[in-house]
Amino acid sequence: MRCFESRRVLVAAIAAGRDRFGCRIVHFSLQSNHVHLLCEANDQVSLSRGLRGLVIRMARAINRVHGLRGPVWAGRYHARIL
Repeated sequence: MRCFESRRVLVAAIAAGRDRFGCRIVHFSLQSNHVHLLCEANDQVSLSRGLRGLVIRMARAINRVHGLRGPVWAGRYHARIL
């Protein structure tokens, strides 16, 4: 996520998937090695589906730009309900 092209495709992926499955991305922050998201969801299922779709969309974009295959994100995340 440190190169310009990676950041560009991540922002485009977030914009494309910002309001899907009852989950909205309200705010995001791209760091050098991770992403912060502020989301609103109707329920736990909507949050899970929305984030799963967003993670897949972002991974495909990163892999496409760098000519890679396979997982991009670690199999974990930290959720804090506000």
